[in-house]
Amino acid sequence: MCVVMSSSNLHLGKWKLTPCIETHGFICQRKVDSSIPVPDTTVFPRNWISVGNDSYKLQLQNLTWSEAQMQCEYDQGQLASTMDQLSTAYLELQVLKLQTPVWIGLNKNETHGYFKWIDGWHLNMVQWAPNEPSRERPCVYLDVDGTWKTDFCNHTYPSVCKQSTVFPPTYPPPYPGECYHGNDGTFWLPFRGHCYGIFTEEMLWTAAATSCMEKGAMLVSIEDTDELDFLKRNLEFIKDSYSSFWIGLYKTHLGQWKWVDETVLDFTNWLEGELRDSDINIYVHGNMLSSDGSWKAGLIWDEYPYICKKPKVLTETPTSQTYQKPDLKRGHYGLVVVVLLAAVCLMGLTAAFLYKSGHVLRSVSQPLVLNTGWRAFNNPLYSEPVNKEHMVDSNTVDSSQLVDHMEEEPQLMVTM
Repeated sequence: MCVVMSSSNLHLGKWKLTPCIETHGFICQRKVDSSIPVPDTTVFPRNWISVGNDSYKLQLQNLTWSEAQMQCEYDQGQLASTMDQLSTAYLELQVLKLQTPVWIGLNKNETHGYFKWIDGWHLNMVQWAPNEPSRERPCVYLDVDGTWKTDFCNHTYPSVCKQSTVFPPTYPPPYPGECYHGNDGTFWLPFRGHCYGIFTEEMLWTAAATSCMEKGAMLVSIEDTDELDFLKRNLEFIKDSYSSFWIGLYKTHLGQWKWVDETVLDFTNWLEGELRDSDINIYVHGNMLSSDGSWKAGLIWDEYPYICKKPKVLTETPTSQTYQKPDLKRGHYGLVVVVLLAAVCLMGLTAAFLYKSGHVLRSVSQPLVLNTGWRAFNNPLYSEPVNKEHMVDSNTVDSSQLVDHMEEEPQLMVTM
């Protein structure tokens, strides 16, 4: 009988007896030749695996994020990014087999304070675990459950590298277009490819979101530190009068925070110790402190002023073919939305009347659980008034959506 060593993932490295007439691969050993330099790396060798246009390689040695990135660069790669469902599924399968988290190519300290792939690609999909990303922990690993989690970069994990034949596009620095003032006296501030309106009338988050849509805009999303600094500068002169402003953050029924304009949440600025992760389903809308730009979770009955954001209006067609129009996915609403807005406004007025009159009733025999109203309809712009002293039964959930898959761009009419 002869001894073989298993190479299967389940019994990797285990020995077993087998008849010597069987055929197997083999490993040779010889004394080290002193003239051959010994490489510094002790990473377990593994071949690159091709997945679509990319190739991936697991580095099994526990390293810090920076060490893992240096090791990938040594192998002519970068810490991995995932741009489609195929690569995402492949990496999830490898981590599941490995049964340990692995570093991936996200470190906001290396990308100007927001999460962008280290190889230059912007996020087009996210897999954040609940209560992620953290404001304090800048580096990201892929966990065994397939979600992204943040950690301090000096912690050590295995890692996954990537080589690709496709390179990220280069975006031109200029942002063409104009911000026209509204007929109602609304003043729009230009910044990069968008226009921003600051409104000091205090109202509920849902009313503020509807008001922005009536202006051809959305409640503001904040994508990086530059945009945050721009807003802070423009709030400086009114911060003593208005402590907070509604922004476009809302919490889904799954407990995840999202931007109402569908911008990917790759940058966060939550106030330390904030109640955004609370299980109490009344902290479901985001607001920003005008003093320092920190974000807080607002109560559903809070009333604040608000900030709107919309794309600039192009005055002429760019001649360069390399120019790519900013992503207007967040504003693709057509005539149907106008009709729905009218319905929502009517419902909102009725609900506000009931709310102010205190005519929200419930049966005392039903279980008492807090319900946010709009969450039952899976639509952040629909809101039933919820009084602090009234609770409703959430056993019945209607998952229908009032606005879904509106693909057409809005037709903006500018009166000169």
